[in-house]
Amino acid sequence: MRHIRQSAQRQKNVDKNTIGQKAISLGVQEPSGPGTFAPTTIVAMTTRTLSGGTVHDMPADLRDALLADPTVVALWEDLTPLALNEFICWVEEAKQAKTRQRRIQRTSEELLEGKRRPCCWIGCIHRTDKAVSPSVQGILDSRSKTAS
Repeated sequence: MRHIRQSAQRQKNVDKNTIGQKAISLGVQEPSGPGTFAPTTIVAMTTRTLSGGTVHDMPADLRDALLADPTVVALWEDLTPLALNEFICWVEEAKQAKTRQRRIQRTSEELLEGKRRPCCWIGCIHRTDKAVSPSVQGILDSRSKTAS
């Protein structure tokens, strides 16, 4: 319960100045005041690695999209490893390229909206550290019936 309260408090405290400070520590500068960011060098931003999830590695297309906005990078790095994993799994589970691109775009948008998990996602089913919940198992069972 304490972790949930701390997470909620952190979400409330995300403002332009906090994001600016995190972005500066990630190698970007604020050329014209808080909330306006530009990469220090293009090479540093394109070769930079971002944190991955607990099960999934960071896909290149998602990494490139996130690196395009230093504010999104700061928000991404503030997520827990499990939250990172949820976003990565959500992108990776798309069956069509069009859906994958839409989810990559939505990842940046949802981070900027203050969300810390993908909206309307049942969660990563690839984790081995916990059993699949009964509600998620029901969704997976119904998916397998429609696929047959």
